[in-house]
Amino acid sequence: MKTKKSTEYLIVFLFIICNTNLLKAQLRVGDPGVTFNTNLINQNKAEYPQIEKWVTAGVRGGIPLKENLVIQRTIEGGTSIDAINEAIRDVSRMGNKKNTILIKKGTYIVNKKIVMKSNVSLIGESRGETIFEMHEDFDDKAFNFERNTKYSGLYNMTIRGSKKWGDSSGFPKFTWNTSNSANDELNGSDNILVFFKESSDCWLDDVNLINAGRDPMRCNAKHNTFRGLIVDGAFSKSGGAQGYFFIQKGYNLITGCQMTHLRHFSLQGSGVEYNVVYDNEIKQEISFHTGDDGNNLIEKNKVVLPKDMSGSNSSASRSPDYFSIMGPWSSQHQNSARDNFLLNNSTLELQHNGASPFSRINKVYYGPLKVKPVDHSTNFKVDESKYPTPVGNTLYPVMVSQPSVVATEDFEPYFVILKNNQQFNIGDHLVATVDASAKVEEVSLFYDGTLISTQNSTPYSWNKNSQFLGSLEQGNHELKAIIKGLDGATKMISIMIRVGSSSTLSTDDIINQAKNTFTVYPNPFIDQITLENAEQDEVVSVYSMEGKLIQKNKIEASGNLHLNKKLKTGIYFLIYKQKAYKLIKK
Repeated sequence: MKTKKSTEYLIVFLFIICNTNLLKAQLRVGDPGVTFNTNLINQNKAEYPQIEKWVTAGVRGGIPLKENLVIQRTIEGGTSIDAINEAIRDVSRMGNKKNTILIKKGTYIVNKKIVMKSNVSLIGESRGETIFEMHEDFDDKAFNFERNTKYSGLYNMTIRGSKKWGDSSGFPKFTWNTSNSANDELNGSDNILVFFKESSDCWLDDVNLINAGRDPMRCNAKHNTFRGLIVDGAFSKSGGAQGYFFIQKGYNLITGCQMTHLRHFSLQGSGVEYNVVYDNEIKQEISFHTGDDGNNLIEKNKVVLPKDMSGSNSSASRSPDYFSIMGPWSSQHQNSARDNFLLNNSTLELQHNGASPFSRINKVYYGPLKVKPVDHSTNFKVDESKYPTPVGNTLYPVMVSQPSVVATEDFEPYFVILKNNQQFNIGDHLVATVDASAKVEEVSLFYDGTLISTQNSTPYSWNKNSQFLGSLEQGNHELKAIIKGLDGATKMISIMIRVGSSSTLSTDDIINQAKNTFTVYPNPFIDQITLENAEQDEVVSVYSMEGKLIQKNKIEASGNLHLNKKLKTGIYFLIYKQKAYKLIKK
């Protein structure tokens, strides 16, 4: 398909940050117009001269606001990578860094490099439904920001590995690195979802990087911003720099991101300095792996190491032993050339009996102190005579107002990758990740009406070590997530998955299965519903979104169920044989 040229300049208003009115949106870290508290800079620069460098990290001048982008081309679903590259070259020649190409909903199979150019960005129509998927034989770097590329970036899309890698579920066999050669599931693959090579002032904004072949992102470049990412999974996370969210140069800003199921989030190598890792939620360690130049800042992050992650007390392999923030863990690695700094981070190491190192509020930790220490939890220390508490209790005095609480009704959560009626084989496993696209209080995941668990930190992700998800049983199953917003309201999303091939069923089995399928109609309803193929005298219950029991009845022979006429318009749940069915009252 050919690209379609727009006939006039269009300003794109994409309401994908769960706020239906961008004109009222708060400034985010990394936006144009964001300023820093000069008084705090001046008061702290004697003890921390690095502060004047940290405030310059990321895209200089900020990431162009989505609402100010000018759409110059529109790419329709199914367009070839060649045509996308041609559109990028055309728009780049126009020379305006606010120019963008709108990528419509659809799946785009990546069978060759996508070469980004200066002064052009790509913006997806839907973060969850604009998908760039690797071809099963693609063994290269997918999105490339090459030498001297400036003012170029990606917004609002999903980039993921091939569904044909791994088992039929399309997920890596191994959730975590367990120092096992089998972790190298795509042996020899050099698949990297996004690669920055000596570019500058480029960005990834509100992008999902899912199940990379080798690395989800490798940045060998300066002054780039990575904001609002969901990074989850890699097929190769054995030795030799595999499975990394990889920072290889300086002055980059990583903020508002969620990461999990990688080998490392690593800052390593010569030239790695003055990077700022600020206000992220990471179920993954942060590593100064080997030979960085120091002077990097890790501030205001939440770092949780899950119970099933490799570690001394986990259910996984005892090697490697991960800690929340680490220096070099091999005698073959080199320590940082200068100190790195940790401030106001919250850590929780569930595979180390709930330890929380480096979490003292308003105290500056510096290090790493040693290569391969006996105890990694002491490899960064506090010494107030050397590094006192900074004035204002921050070393990154960014001035953005606190975001207002987003009304639950205004955001649109979705399952990352998983689709309704997706087919799996018996015994497969799956990973269920929910993108709530906003700060929420908690997310609960249900399997056929049974609660798996509730999580209150991003990424909201359940893997094969969660109940039901490790070895799927034949049949049709419902995955349901209930998201509780900060305003106390809730929202539900659900999908069905099918396990086992229908070809294994006889014709009679298929007919009988269809005859015996329990259904509810009409839906939406007014005051009565019919329960088809329901067993007489079986009990059904109706609950509100908040979990309040509305009514409980035995099923009559007619199958008709009258509902309380005083029910308000909205969403309810009907429970039949421990399974939940969504009802909508008109």
